[in-house]
Amino acid sequence: MAAELAELADLASKARPEEQAFQLKARRIREEMRELDRMADRPEFRLLPSKKRQELRESLLSSREQLLKTLSDAPVVTTTRQ
Repeated sequence: MAAELAELADLASKARPEEQAFQLKARRIREEMRELDRMADRPEFRLLPSKKRQELRESLLSSREQLLKTLSDAPVVTTTRQ
């Protein structure tokens, strides 16, 4: 899921290139998701209590929904009718 969020953040940043604050936020999300992906591969990650893992999952799902909303709210980049 972390890799998917990193990709969504990348797409969202391309959808709103003129917004500097959003660009910084998207970059931070990408970096954090890549770090999380690396951490999840480590054996000690599996030692986290199940409650912590569940909280992390819920947080990731919430972030995913926010990024999807950002993408759906992005302005259309073409005036040509599809």
